[in-house]
Amino acid sequence: MVADALSSKSIETFTYLLTQEKKLLKEFEGLQTEIVLPRDSGYLAALQVTSLLVDGIKKRQGEDLELMKINKKVEERKIKDFQLKEGVIWFKGTLCVPHITKLKKEVMNATHNSTFATHPMITTMYHYMKTDFWWIGMNGDVADFWLVA
Repeated sequence: MVADALSSKSIETFTYLLTQEKKLLKEFEGLQTEIVLPRDSGYLAALQVTSLLVDGIKKRQGEDLELMKINKKVEERKIKDFQLKEGVIWFKGTLCVPHITKLKKEVMNATHNSTFATHPMITTMYHYMKTDFWWIGMNGDVADFWLVA
């Protein structure tokens, strides 16, 4: 995601926020975010926040044979509800997570441990997740995860 709330603010102000606002730092860390600052400028034109988890999901979609079949059908215009945006597969506007157990667990852990989710119950956790992510069997995986969490 790109946040431009800090547009045209000096890097010094932004640096102050990141060094003095411990709660903000902790939130960024919990969201697995990376902050990229411009090298040649004295001002921050935009704050680009990217989730390392989301980047990892996008990069590893090609490892999932089912997603590759879906990709082919999308390219051939033989399937509805899926889209390709910049080489990334989306289902009804949600990011398709490849069938890689570690990635799925990272998504579930991030949702479960989110400050905003406050350790949600199964249905609430699934509701939060389905607004951003999709994979085959996600509801069952969330139920299994929640029972052992």
